[in-house]
Amino acid sequence: MINSKKNKFIIAIAIQTAILFFIILFKLLILSGGEEVFLKIRPVDPRDPFRGDYITFQYDISRIKGSFFDSSEKIKYGDKIYIPLLKRKNYHVVTNRISKNKPDTGIFIKGAVNDIRQKGDSLDEVFVSYGCKF
Repeated sequence: MINSKKNKFIIAIAIQTAILFFIILFKLLILSGGEEVFLKIRPVDPRDPFRGDYITFQYDISRIKGSFFDSSEKIKYGDKIYIPLLKRKNYHVVTNRISKNKPDTGIFIKGAVNDIRQKGDSLDEVFVSYGCKF
């Protein structure tokens, strides 16, 4: 009876250790196969009555001018877009063309349209959210 409890405990620890090992291995494989991208950020320092003082960061590429989009492509909320990046000094910046189609070459970030601001018939600004999907 004691031996059975001990075996169950050892198996439970081994399963947890194996899960942690595979999570770490998966993240290392992503890091070894990708390229580091440095983006400029804009600090936002809001005050919230429930959370107090805190800081959040927004990427410069989270707000994209409408002129970067091809006028033939209709952009709407939730659309997946691809943002090609160019290296400038110590960080990456948005190129002048953003599309719904995945680029064949180069570094890019996949994002989703979060909000669209328009002036008249033309796109003024598009807000993009980013996330990692594996």
